[in-house]
Amino acid sequence: MNRLKLLAAAFTLLTAFACSKKDTATPTTTTTTSTTTTTVAADVKPLACFTTTPSGIAEIGKTISMADCSNKAFSYQWDFGDGSAIVTERQPNHVYTTAGKYTIKLRIFSATKVYKDSATASITIGSRYISKIIITKLNFYTVSGDGWDKFEKGADTVGPDLYIAVGPSGKTATVTTAPVYDVTPSTLATSAIFDFKAAGIDYVLKNETTDFTIGDKDVPVSDIIGTITTNAGVASSSPLTVSTKDGKNTIQIFYEIK
Repeated sequence: MNRLKLLAAAFTLLTAFACSKKDTATPTTTTTTSTTTTTVAADVKPLACFTTTPSGIAEIGKTISMADCSNKAFSYQWDFGDGSAIVTERQPNHVYTTAGKYTIKLRIFSATKVYKDSATASITIGSRYISKIIITKLNFYTVSGDGWDKFEKGADTVGPDLYIAVGPSGKTATVTTAPVYDVTPSTLATSAIFDFKAAGIDYVLKNETTDFTIGDKDVPVSDIIGTITTNAGVASSSPLTVSTKDGKNTIQIFYEIK
């Protein structure tokens, strides 16, 4: 009987000891770390390129557009050479307010700005001056059928002494050319040429309606053969060809920017 009690007590002690070890054991934790790999593109050297419209020469106050043709550019810096602020747009516009010759410079950068490149273009800014006017078509006869300056129908011996007067529409002409004498249908193409530049006549074509008057230089009163009213200041190319409303008189206006 005593032996059984001893065995029971021993079993109880062993069980208690085992439970105590289990409760006090340090737990084990496993942590899994996930790694993400990011691929960064290699930084490359860009190549600067641009064009302007118009190019080479432009008028004061006209908008000049920049067209980017660069390769691998990430950021931009435009310097228009007139003291204005640096522009960081890709394709900006610019307006010059003072005549002169300017250098437009484009700087481009790679993504990290480690690499850069630049390109330049020169542009001359000025006003549009008449360089020459040619009469290409002329009405040699009055409404009564008579010839100007006693030029008779069918005759080809004497004709009008042509001149051209130019000025703002409806106002007194600002400039008047010297006359070209005795112009006839057969000599019109070679004689009715009025070279403003060679004669030292400076007339700026502004953005306004202008009268171009063709006259016969009679003494003491000149005859008006026809007046062409147009805004030559917005012409996109030289020469500009314009005619009177009846289509009987036509001139070509040549201009240059300086």
